[in-house]
Amino acid sequence: MKFETLYERYRSGTATPEEAELVEEELAKYRLLTDYVAEHDELDLPGGPETGEERGEVRRVRQAVRRVRAGTVLVAFVLVLLALLAWRFAAVPLLNRYVLYDPTADGDNYLDSLELEVAVLESLHFPEWSSQTVYAQETGLGSYDLTLYESGLAAGEWTATKGTMDLAGIRFEEDFYRRWVAINQFTRGTYPYYATEQVPGHSPEETAAALAELPDYLDATLSLSFARDLSMEEFAGLAGRYPDLRFQWVGVRINDGERRQLLPLAGFDAAGLSMLGAEEDEERYPFLWLPLHREDSDLGKVYTGHFLALLGYQAERAVLVEKIGGPAGSYYRDALCYVEENGAYTYGVYVSGRPETLAALCGEAEAEWVGIESLRLSARFES
Repeated sequence: MKFETLYERYRSGTATPEEAELVEEELAKYRLLTDYVAEHDELDLPGGPETGEERGEVRRVRQAVRRVRAGTVLVAFVLVLLALLAWRFAAVPLLNRYVLYDPTADGDNYLDSLELEVAVLESLHFPEWSSQTVYAQETGLGSYDLTLYESGLAAGEWTATKGTMDLAGIRFEEDFYRRWVAINQFTRGTYPYYATEQVPGHSPEETAAALAELPDYLDATLSLSFARDLSMEEFAGLAGRYPDLRFQWVGVRINDGERRQLLPLAGFDAAGLSMLGAEEDEERYPFLWLPLHREDSDLGKVYTGHFLALLGYQAERAVLVEKIGGPAGSYYRDALCYVEENGAYTYGVYVSGRPETLAALCGEAEAEWVGIESLRLSARFES
């Protein structure tokens, strides 16, 4: 009688005692062989199976063990895959949102706090750039790809600057960190003062003559050094005489040079920031948004308040500023204290507009040295 028939009789309880004993012996043998194979990749019995029946049994055991192993590997693979998916799409977002900083928590992926921080940084230190918004895309635990959308004032074009944010900090492309104002951009921006031949540019008369040769379809950007420090009231009067010019950066003296020089140079965009912040920021820094104060009678006071607001905003966010790559330590606190004690005075500006109007500005008594920074097709002639 075949073993399969005996085994069925055994399972159904109809086997004789002799048949039951035979089946149990075979099952015991099977268990021993299974345990042995579980400890060895291949059966390595001394001398090998002797009979065809034994070889058949060994083959069946091997097949059974391999099926068990294959099933175990498949189950393990599926479990690991599910664990990884759960980590990436469930655990990571939860940890980012409730444990780590999640800049996309509001759901639209635009980073209001970071974009305002970058806008303030650029207004203070990058004369030819104006930040508009920052977009974030989650890439992992506490990590994001960033896209900073900016207006390049020199070229008059929009640009997208890539960056990353993770637990270590925030980093943009290298070009982002090449926009600081050069310390010799103005004759009187740092101590000791620079001689005019050490500063890029020409005399106001030479620059005015060069501007007069430019075609009307171009706009120019100048860096203009003043022969003396102008108060914000004096600057407001000067800017008021040229309403068609864009004073895109007004350098402000932030120390007297006697104790230590504060670098980088700092200033502000006279057009103001390009976005509004949170309501609590507007309450805490009422002059942070210049367009809200255009109708104020004392623009000198407004400009001073605006610059102090920029410094104060940065001083309270020193950790974030350093993460972005801005000035470290007490830079903004020291600058803020100096301006509060001594007032806000400008030593030079970045200004853009039509060549003929810029040439007239070069004729002002305050103009000492002028550099032509860039030329671009005027918006008046763009299709």
